Amino acid sequence: MRIVGLWILLDALAATGLLDGRQATTQWKDADKLARRYPAVQVERDHIFVRDGSIYTSAGATAGLNLAMAWVEEGFGQDVALAIARRLVMFSKRSGAQPQISVHLMAQVPANTTA
Repeated sequence: MRIVGLWILLDALAATGLLDGRQATTQWKDADKLARRYPAVQVERDHIFVRDGSIYTSAGATAGLNLAMAWVEEGFGQDVALAIARRLVMFSKRSGAQPQISVHLMAQVPANTTA
């Protein structure tokens, strides 16, 4: 059985104790708060999704799509995952360890502003 904690519901999952001693991620804005509130959770602050055993956590809504694609690839292989990604018109299939702040997105920010 897989258990998933998507960004907005991660606090509720952590409150159950299921994340104690495990790695988890959440949206970058909430990572420090999660780490303070649940010190037994090993918060991966910059990953878009994390798998620790049968528990998966995701940093946000679009990161959840990348997590779903990882599940498809685990179960059905890379060819099926890529076919689905094309069907969903996804820009790219991202691994869980990729940074939450997209390099492509940051390249679009004008030099005189901050993201």
